[in-house]
Amino acid sequence: MKTLLLTTTVVIALVIGGIYLLIPDEIKIAEVAYIHCSEKGGYRILTNNSNWKKWLPAKSSSINNSNGFNYNKHNFQIGNRYAEGLEMLIKKDTSVYYSLISVIPIKVDSSRLEWRATLSAGRNPFKRAQQYFRAREIKSNMKDIVSNLKLYLEKPENVYAMTITVDKVKDTLLVARKMISGSYPDTEIIYKLVYGLRSYIKSRGAKETNHPMVHVATTSDNVYETTVAIPVNKVLDDSGDLAFKRMVPGNILTAQVKGGISRVKEGEAQLENFVQDYQFVSPAIPFQSLVTNRMLEKDTSKWITKLYYPIL
Repeated sequence: MKTLLLTTTVVIALVIGGIYLLIPDEIKIAEVAYIHCSEKGGYRILTNNSNWKKWLPAKSSSINNSNGFNYNKHNFQIGNRYAEGLEMLIKKDTSVYYSLISVIPIKVDSSRLEWRATLSAGRNPFKRAQQYFRAREIKSNMKDIVSNLKLYLEKPENVYAMTITVDKVKDTLLVARKMISGSYPDTEIIYKLVYGLRSYIKSRGAKETNHPMVHVATTSDNVYETTVAIPVNKVLDDSGDLAFKRMVPGNILTAQVKGGISRVKEGEAQLENFVQDYQFVSPAIPFQSLVTNRMLEKDTSKWITKLYYPIL
């Protein structure tokens, strides 16, 4: 009996000693993934709560409010936002653990996604062991979430909500006209300019080579400058407020959107994000190409617009 008691005491002492020896005072966990995505693009997606449902693991996952989600019996809640990353509070039962997710640039088109957390083990050996297994649970969840986010971020159409390609400028000869207004130009105004250009092109024996082009710029005092242009097949003379333009036959970003003005503006903003994220320089203004004749098609959901952004 004494031998059994002694043996049990020794085993317990060894287990407790092993817990203190093998489990540090602070349990550090981390998940790291290298992603083919710009740092700015990755951070935008990570912090955009409305996009979480698109990349979170489907298993045991749900959005619980505007700032958090549940996954595999754990609650994840956005905390503070820092220049170096996003604080994520991880909750289980009555415990709260603090972690930091960072998107760190490696090159212009690649980043390192890091998610790190530290759990205090405590002095109580049983609590210490519990924290160790809790850390393993959290790390497993972090791994699932990071893996899904990596897959999502490595598809540019997910990051920019449309497919963006690099092409060569084909239409280099343009005839253009500008107009100043106190509000965003409506369809009738734009096509009035288009029809005027078409009349001039026809009178000079030239032909259109592509769809009408539009660029709308605004100033801080809400003055809108609208430029409408049409690609042509030959050089034309300037005439009054009509000007002949040449585009540099270089590279150009292209994307296509379907929908009305708000959808077009969203596409333009995403194309601008792409240019900024990948540090392109532009030698000319971006523009819309009106594939659908908006005067004939009244259903804006059917409008097709190509977006172009010249780059060097």
